[in-house]
Amino acid sequence: MKKINKIAMIGKMMLKDKITGSWDRFLAEKPRGDLLAFYKKRLEHFWQLPNLEKIIGKENAVSAYEAMEEVDALFEDKGIKPLPPSLGQKAFQKLLREGSSSRPIVAYIHIPFCKIKCTYCSFFKQRSVIQAEAEYVTKLLAELEQLDNAHYLKNTEIQAVFLGGGTPGTLDKEQLSSILQKVRQMLPLSSDCEITVESSIYDMDEEKLAACIENGANRFSFGVQTFATDLRRQLGRPDTCEEVVHKLKLFAATGTKVIIDLIYGLPGQTKELLQRDLKFYLDCGLSGIDLYKLQIFPGTPLGNQFKADRSDFPTGRELAELFVSGAEFLDSNGCRRLSCCHWANDDREVSRYNTMVKDGAQVLAFGAGCGGSLGNYTYMQPFDLEKYGSMVDKGVKPFAMLFERDEFAPVFASIKGQFDSGVFEPQKLSMLSEIPLSELLYPLFERWCRNGLMEAVNDIYKLTPMGLFWQNQLNRAVMIAVQYLVYGPRVAGRKSDLTMMSAMENRI
Repeated sequence: MKKINKIAMIGKMMLKDKITGSWDRFLAEKPRGDLLAFYKKRLEHFWQLPNLEKIIGKENAVSAYEAMEEVDALFEDKGIKPLPPSLGQKAFQKLLREGSSSRPIVAYIHIPFCKIKCTYCSFFKQRSVIQAEAEYVTKLLAELEQLDNAHYLKNTEIQAVFLGGGTPGTLDKEQLSSILQKVRQMLPLSSDCEITVESSIYDMDEEKLAACIENGANRFSFGVQTFATDLRRQLGRPDTCEEVVHKLKLFAATGTKVIIDLIYGLPGQTKELLQRDLKFYLDCGLSGIDLYKLQIFPGTPLGNQFKADRSDFPTGRELAELFVSGAEFLDSNGCRRLSCCHWANDDREVSRYNTMVKDGAQVLAFGAGCGGSLGNYTYMQPFDLEKYGSMVDKGVKPFAMLFERDEFAPVFASIKGQFDSGVFEPQKLSMLSEIPLSELLYPLFERWCRNGLMEAVNDIYKLTPMGLFWQNQLNRAVMIAVQYLVYGPRVAGRKSDLTMMSAMENRI
């Protein structure tokens, strides 16, 4: 009965989407005459929104922080529609058989297991169990084999591969080796392909690291989050500061690229503690670092703690000050900023996978509970291991959901990628659309320059440190404005159910 209800719900959603879309296309005013004047008229609807300051911030704020302090806009993707499973499978398989890639491709391999559930994490799905992991790896290898001789991949090269999770480090060295071997066997990797293995520092050891390197891995990303032992205990991490530092130095000494994640905004964390963490990063001789804001999810232990008593957690302004102090510390110590939250110490470190994904590269994804994209399609794979394995056994791509994107997807991908880089060049959008986006968005960027969120240099807008902190909000504001331009006010202004893909855009 549940399955029937689910099918009925999907059917109603697709029928509603088809009817609404047809009606919108019929009523939409077509571009004509002076294009700049036409699109300015469309954008007037955006500028006249009663809640505009909730989207783009205050116009005359006392500080850059206060300019965006009350922004709470959500981005609803208007250019994506669901496809029924049977139609989706046929369309996807036809693309693999007959299509050819015109955009860069990366690959993502998902390992959904963890030995430890961190107190802040809402993504934990599968506890590490030896038998379950062995069965999963078998299914994962079979899914990779589905791409044998795929025409779509014949004349392209995959430039980056990311083994993420979960925690891939929970697997043993033989399982990690078999996955990496199968990836190299089945996928057309470029000669300089960046192959990253993600892990908690707790789960990785010298033997696993060596096995990964032997089978092509050339980059490792460890979720350290903090070096402070007491804060690590709060997060559910068992290893001490000294143990973490010892392992990182040991791994870096192999000559491979080692990246770590640190979190700012932890309860009880001060600027001094954060800078102490950053000094440990520099002392370990690592290749790069990501500085992420703590995400508090309802229902997690940390979320429950936040709900009960916020006194130990930084305020919004304190969060911004923590980030700015961390960013300025890294900049002043010669670290090279590659994105709004990633810095490199090693000339070899380019963070290729993350950069390409945020610039709109296709993501060929494998494994339970992950999402990917190919051609104009975006898909999610089932979280349930049994359902995932059953679909792989049938020889079909294990979709839970499949969506089709419209022709404006590259424009929105460019906006997102540029904001993530911390540098926005409006003229780049001109290569993706006939709409004079650069001229139309100029008043918005100038407003943010006046508020200290951006600095303009020869029509290139660079985010200030506070602008980097607010980059997700700035990004969403521009994407909402562009929706008024490409779809018109009728579609852009209509409320709709957030898809899972849209929810991901609004997560931070």
